[in-house]
Amino acid sequence: MVAAGYEAQSWLDDKVATNRSSYAFITDPIAEDVLGELASTLIWESARPYLYMRTTGDGRLLVGGEDDDLDIPAQRDQRVGEKAETLIAQVEALFPRLSLNPTFSWGGAFAETDDGLPFFGPHPQYGPHVHFAMAYGGNGISYSMIGAGLLRALIEGREHPLAELFSFRRVGD
Repeated sequence: MVAAGYEAQSWLDDKVATNRSSYAFITDPIAEDVLGELASTLIWESARPYLYMRTTGDGRLLVGGEDDDLDIPAQRDQRVGEKAETLIAQVEALFPRLSLNPTFSWGGAFAETDDGLPFFGPHPQYGPHVHFAMAYGGNGISYSMIGAGLLRALIEGREHPLAELFSFRRVGD
């Protein structure tokens, strides 16, 4: 089993995902009456670049997005302030009553496949007994839960309804 995060790509001759950068910030707690509908709402705008925001249990607003193709950590780190300012402007345009001041801002790497789907199962390069768990993209945690059941079924020799969808066969030869 190869479940090595983004490093799993280095085990394969063919590139199956692209590393990118994403940015986010979080505020100090904001009063519920100031947050209004955001106090109990998750927003995920699916445009590119996307924007997401949600509150935490203690009333902080977590905002993220502004992904780019950069895969150089030092350069990504230099962009954090600028990307946070862009995200603030986007949120304040949608919710003019808010005046946001990030407490913490950060950027991080993530990997994304061409079709946005993960890869679970054997790769032809290693044969049927070496399985990969590559739950890349913004849904990695959700995909990991699906992948756990899928990989267990494959190892036990059982069918799984998503095995073909998440297999390496979809990238061609």
